[in-house]
Amino acid sequence: MRPFRISQIIFTILINSYILVFFEKTLIYTGYLKRFLVPILNCWSAPTTWFSCPLGAYQHFIIVKDFPFYVLGFFLLFGAIIGRMACGWLCPFGLFQDLIFKISKKKLSLPKITPLFTLIFFLLFYFLIWLKFNQLLLVFKILIVFMGIIIGFLFDLFLKIRIKNFDLTSLKYFFLLFLATFVVFFTNEPWFCKLCPQGTLEAGIPLVLYDPENSLKSMVGLFFYLKILILFSIFILTVYIKRIFCRIICPIGAIYSIFNKLSLFRLEIDKEKCTQCNICNKVCPTDINVYENPNQTDCIRCLECYFRCPSKSIKIKIR
Repeated sequence: MRPFRISQIIFTILINSYILVFFEKTLIYTGYLKRFLVPILNCWSAPTTWFSCPLGAYQHFIIVKDFPFYVLGFFLLFGAIIGRMACGWLCPFGLFQDLIFKISKKKLSLPKITPLFTLIFFLLFYFLIWLKFNQLLLVFKILIVFMGIIIGFLFDLFLKIRIKNFDLTSLKYFFLLFLATFVVFFTNEPWFCKLCPQGTLEAGIPLVLYDPENSLKSMVGLFFYLKILILFSIFILTVYIKRIFCRIICPIGAIYSIFNKLSLFRLEIDKEKCTQCNICNKVCPTDINVYENPNQTDCIRCLECYFRCPSKSIKIKIR
């Protein structure tokens, strides 16, 4: 087993090991450690977690209209030192995706398209719903917006309009700026948390199943089932496409990706040794060609390419 996989498993267990919650018959741990953040998605409401999610904290500061110095400083510290390495070595949802990807032998690549119409139809449907059909139930609003996304994606898929350096992986910046920031600011609701598949897996489902006071099961409705649908849709796609959530949705990944070319920890290619055998691409959890650019935004620094490279042409550098 590779070092990054061992680290993923250990970290997932460590941050979600508050088993006393089951003996105390409380919903979640709310002690002193909840003041501290972990550098990856980790839902605050998970019954057994010790710490808080930085994205949840970020949205909280947006809601109370206070500049998120603490959270952004936290991201800056990790990003400046290791770039997106936390995504590869620590993230529980990354671990789940890696394991699910092993289910099927038939694999697909992420379509190389520019999500121009995806964004246009998303914004069109979003503002149409909230301006003209605000009386609809929330779950139906979200479903209609998702329908707009699918229609836009189909347009992009068939029209194949390409804009250089703007493809599906660029959508994670849109999710960060729009769903986790803009919408949160104007609605005073943590919308990414509400729809986050990691939160559904780690908190939503366990809380409803555990529910020591039988207070949550009666509150389950269409919105909860929509969250389940989002989670399982991502899991189904992950069976065939490497880490699709990390590459096109995760706002934390979007933040860390900005630092990949600037961080102290980085990778370099010895082009004299590199034979472009493509093994680095085959073993890469985010499906990048490492020999083209070892520090591109989707690199999660798992170092699988470093360990597997037959020519030993990939080097670890500390500035």
